[in-house]
Amino acid sequence: MEQNLKNRITDNVNAHSPLVSVIIPVYKTPVEFISRCIQSVTAQTYPSLEIILIDDGSPASYAAEYQKIAQSDKRIGIIRRQNGGVSAARNDGIKAATGDWCLFVDADDWPEDNLCTDALNAVQKFYMQNGYHTDIVLFPYCKEYGKHTEKISYFKNDFTVNTVESCNTLRTQVLYLESTLGSVWAKLYRREFIKKSRVLFDTDLSLGEDIEFNFRLFEHLKSAVYIHKFNYHYRYDDITVSNAFNPLFADKAERFAQKLYADALASISDNQSVLIPLTNARIIHSILGIALHFSFHRDNHRTENKKLHDFRKICERPVFKRAIEQARYSDFSYMRKIALFCLKKRFYRCIRFIACVRRIQYAVKSYRNIH
Repeated sequence: MEQNLKNRITDNVNAHSPLVSVIIPVYKTPVEFISRCIQSVTAQTYPSLEIILIDDGSPASYAAEYQKIAQSDKRIGIIRRQNGGVSAARNDGIKAATGDWCLFVDADDWPEDNLCTDALNAVQKFYMQNGYHTDIVLFPYCKEYGKHTEKISYFKNDFTVNTVESCNTLRTQVLYLESTLGSVWAKLYRREFIKKSRVLFDTDLSLGEDIEFNFRLFEHLKSAVYIHKFNYHYRYDDITVSNAFNPLFADKAERFAQKLYADALASISDNQSVLIPLTNARIIHSILGIALHFSFHRDNHRTENKKLHDFRKICERPVFKRAIEQARYSDFSYMRKIALFCLKKRFYRCIRFIACVRRIQYAVKSYRNIH
């Protein structure tokens, strides 16, 4: 890092205030997005921050703009690295952090200005009640579509967990398809918790890396606090997230599935009977993503027979085949039950139809959110 971040904390910060390390990976992020992100972080009502930008090998024109942004506040420092993906960038941020707490923020997202204040008030309250610090503070978030905002929350009320049973339950919920616990943003992590757990992001993963990280990290969880305040804004790009063609999606999904399944098998807890089915459900979700983003995408210009043949071969890969065979209908919504039935019966033309319908649903939702 070009400058020692801890020395760049502003003079008016109380020396006894816990330091929050805000870790922001950035790679070719448009200036207007990263500018809004940085402005929302520097505007935090809690001032004791070090802001770590990790430039993951952006071209020189972007790097120059990021440098200008960094000069806008003494608390901002930049790490420049060769492109290695978001997992490697976040790992560099964790290693460089000197704060008591770590907050991960995506470069095109933005927190509310009271996020850190609310989180640390919860930390202090937990400490006063229990005599030790919680490991993590959790928030719901707002999904931003442009002109429309959707509030996303898996939980409805504030709560605290600090027993082995409740922490194990929270870990299983990382795997739930509807859960908000998989992402690393909208969470404040105690840095010592990450350090002692010896958990970093898997640099071999570029899909589901945050879910896999939290799943391993939460195995060491001793306590957590949830605050029902929508203090984080996630910018949802309908084009890139929902409809993008990704010829590497199958291989990325396979690596994620293999790692997640291995994590579940290696779990030291005694609830593998719960974790394995949930892991299978996550893998089925990834298989359906392959159908949507690769096999039956309109930009896949292979013949229909070739598409069906390729998808069949993908489903026969060991980690996918096992998940299809073992997956339980009870772990899925009604529509996903139908998709699972088609996978089990090898009705791949039906999967193609489901992917087409899903793409239309995304397009309609995107149109409504924009207009």
